Amino acid sequence: MKNKSTAIIVKLLCLLLGMVGVMMLLPFLWAWFTHETACDTQPVFGGLALVGILIGLSSRYMRRVWRHAAAFRVRDGFLTVVLAWLVMAVFSALPYYLTGLTDSFSDAFYESISGFTTTGSSVFQDPSLLPESVLLWRALTQWIGGLGIIIFMIAALPAMGLAGYALFAAEMTGSMDHRSQPRLKDTAKIICVVYISLTFAETILLGLAGMSFHDAFCHALSTAATGGFSTYPDSLVSATPLVQYIVLLFMFLSGINYMMYYFMLKKQFARVARDEELRAYGIYMLVLCLLASVALYLSASGRLEAEEAFRLAAFQCVSIGTTTGFVSSDFSLWPAGLQWVLLGLMVVGACSGSSTGAMKLSRFVLMFKNTLLEFKRAAHPRAVLPLKYNGRVLGQEVIRQVLAFFFLYVLVGMVGAVCFAFCGFDLVTSFAISFSSMSNIGPVTGQVCSLCAVTDYPAIAKWISMWLMLVGRLGLFTVLLIGMPSFWKNK
Repeated sequence: MKNKSTAIIVKLLCLLLGMVGVMMLLPFLWAWFTHETACDTQPVFGGLALVGILIGLSSRYMRRVWRHAAAFRVRDGFLTVVLAWLVMAVFSALPYYLTGLTDSFSDAFYESISGFTTTGSSVFQDPSLLPESVLLWRALTQWIGGLGIIIFMIAALPAMGLAGYALFAAEMTGSMDHRSQPRLKDTAKIICVVYISLTFAETILLGLAGMSFHDAFCHALSTAATGGFSTYPDSLVSATPLVQYIVLLFMFLSGINYMMYYFMLKKQFARVARDEELRAYGIYMLVLCLLASVALYLSASGRLEAEEAFRLAAFQCVSIGTTTGFVSSDFSLWPAGLQWVLLGLMVVGACSGSSTGAMKLSRFVLMFKNTLLEFKRAAHPRAVLPLKYNGRVLGQEVIRQVLAFFFLYVLVGMVGAVCFAFCGFDLVTSFAISFSSMSNIGPVTGQVCSLCAVTDYPAIAKWISMWLMLVGRLGLFTVLLIGMPSFWKNK
């Protein structure tokens, strides 16, 4: 049975590399049409694209593998997702290394895994010095990572039948109500349509706002993925107010559960309005943006106009709250209270079922409602007070899973902070790097400013950060479970 599962995993990874190879054709074609000669980008992207496509085509000789789909178990799905991210990151790091843009493969791998996990931390101090094809590839890695393996599943899973749910369960972390969703294949298609639509809509609007097509497309790719890679050295600090408002809007939209768009397309507006997570998302983002803008305006002592204070504060709150990581201002220079608010937003995140990272707001909604019920249970010990979410009664196993995830998230974040402290960072910076890496955000505060690259990180700190990025992106349990011997024992 193990050999059958291994064969399926190998075929899936080959298909995945084939799709990455196809995506590499975009920067190759850009370099070719623009006659780009710097860093040998044309032969590098062209050669790697060819290799990836050939690997993908080789999977056609493993057609009989699907006959053993029943042998593909849930734990095989977890392993496949982790391996998929690692294989994509290694293969996609090659352009940075082969073009000579990074001094070591370690830095190239950091840039790649930061892209695929949609973290947005970068080893490049000034991205504007990079060839345009490389900037496009950086943005594409985030776009692919934000989409997850949804396109991959559309191509591969119809032949796998019910075994595909093992991959879907491992990939789509959060507290999505799967009983209310359409079939797996339809769900994947819906997510793709919404994701692509948001990308092209923002590209058009940014182009109308004055951005070049290349910059507009790269920023749209990063925004849809809630990634944060920019083509500018100062992120979006020097962007026009109109550009910042457009990006702010699409960051907010990208933080919404994709299934809400499906319900809106089906004209099920009442269902969207009843969604507790979506209501909480809108309210808490609005409140925090208003409070942060007032605090920033007052702390500026007249140096900022009211509109500018609102724009900068709202942009940064939404950017951090959706784990996008774009920067409109160096918030490491903001008042300490606002910096702690942003650190809190790093942990909460946006809606489950979106491309965002962090813990997801649905878990906090459940913990908040359960806490209120505990007060009522203390006052009325004999009362039967079930926990309800979106009109459904939830069992105790749900809240246990949420509390276990919260505990594990905090524990791993604190362990990471201790490791960074041993690397020479101060206390605040250690916590900021740890939780920003695990929440897939990128910008931090403290000794490392929100506009700085990670070039000067010690090598061990980069590897710790990469591990936290992967753990956070795949939802903690997905990565940690495969390291437990008990998980692999045959039952």
